[in-house]
Amino acid sequence: MKNKVVLITGAGGFVGTHLLKALCTTNKVIALDTNENRSRALQDEYQCLVEVGAIEDSVFINYVFAKYRPDVVIHCAARKHVLSGEQNPLETINVNISGTLNVFTAANEYKCEACILVSTDKADKPINVYGETKAVCERLAQSFAKMSSCKYLTIRFCNIYGSSGSVVEIFRDRIKNKKPLKITSSAKRYFITVDKVVECILKLYAQGTSGSIYMTNEYVELDIEDIAKEIALELDVDFNSLDITYTKCSEYEKLQEDYSTTSGIKILD
Repeated sequence: MKNKVVLITGAGGFVGTHLLKALCTTNKVIALDTNENRSRALQDEYQCLVEVGAIEDSVFINYVFAKYRPDVVIHCAARKHVLSGEQNPLETINVNISGTLNVFTAANEYKCEACILVSTDKADKPINVYGETKAVCERLAQSFAKMSSCKYLTIRFCNIYGSSGSVVEIFRDRIKNKKPLKITSSAKRYFITVDKVVECILKLYAQGTSGSIYMTNEYVELDIEDIAKEIALELDVDFNSLDITYTKCSEYEKLQEDYSTTSGIKILD
């Protein structure tokens, strides 16, 4: 992706900042985020253009698209925390569905070349508000693809290793500071590195078919307890010395995510 005007929503997040790093030297990039201080830091570090505002504000989104006329939109912004989504369903629905609808509508109206939706494995057979909202967003992308010259591309990712608020970072903080640790018994999760996520997004832009939903096979499956043990080893902490409580999986989470090519999901080669 070169010499494009690229709009990244949720640019201050873990994936967004890595996309900025990858794209700013060869493209004109607009970083959209709700956090003013974080946005200033992005501007200083990556020399990108910055807009501070919420995707669920349709007037703001229209203003941004009219001002910059982006060629490519990479839509990362979302409410992503599963349990927070259950506690704040209206906010999650508003940001994830209404916000995405605003972005998709503007991408169509301003004749963008491509609009990429960053989705999640939790949209596969969803059992929580977060997963349900992202599944709706995927269907929105498919609907827009049928009536727009803009390419609407969707890719599902599993957990990104080391991302902000991830189990990896939570475990690392608690083990490092010898705090009590809660581990869900028998739980497994799929993980991918952020560098691979960025690589897949750029590959999707180059190769993807409008209206299709993609995933990648370049992930690893890890047992949650094994992650805690590995982090303890990295920090030179005796795992058996930790105050550990083993818990059952909540009703809003799965012991193992569904991350498959069922229902027409394509593999990004």
